[in-house]
Amino acid sequence: MVWETVRNHTDYGRACSVDDYLGMLEVGPGRCLVLGDEPMATTFFPTADGGIFVRWIHAENEQDVVRAVRSVPESLWARFPDTFEVGIGGLLLLDSACQGDELRPPSAAGIFSWMKLSVPKGTYQVYTADYQPDEWTHLILHRLKQIRSRST
Repeated sequence: MVWETVRNHTDYGRACSVDDYLGMLEVGPGRCLVLGDEPMATTFFPTADGGIFVRWIHAENEQDVVRAVRSVPESLWARFPDTFEVGIGGLLLLDSACQGDELRPPSAAGIFSWMKLSVPKGTYQVYTADYQPDEWTHLILHRLKQIRSRST
C-alpha cells in the first residue's frame, strides 16, 4: 500500500511507472523525459541538430559504443509521439533516485548522479532505437533532433 502511494504522489514514483524505454512526465511548469526500463550506464553525445542519449546494455569497450552510435541506420529510429522543449539553461540528466535539490558534484572516482547537457534552446522531436550491431554490442538510444529553435 505504501508503494502505491509513492508511485502515485512523487516524481520518483511517477518516473518508476514508465514501463517503456522512454516516457514523458509533467513536472512543475515543464515536462521531463524519463529513460525507463532497467537502470543502465547512460551518457550523451551532442550532434549538430541535438544529441543522442546512449544507454549501454552491453559492449566490449567505449570505442565499440562510439562506433555503433555513429553507424545507426536511419530506418532503425522510431519516432516518439511527443516533442520536447529545451529551455535556455539546457538539460540536466540525473538519476531519478536523487532528489534534485540534493545533487552533489561528481566524485573523484568518476561517479556521476547528474550531468549538465549543453543543448540549444528549442523544440525537439525525440526518436528511440534499440540497436544491436553485433553479438557483443547492445545499446538503447534516444535522439533529440531539433525541429525549430526558440528565440531568447
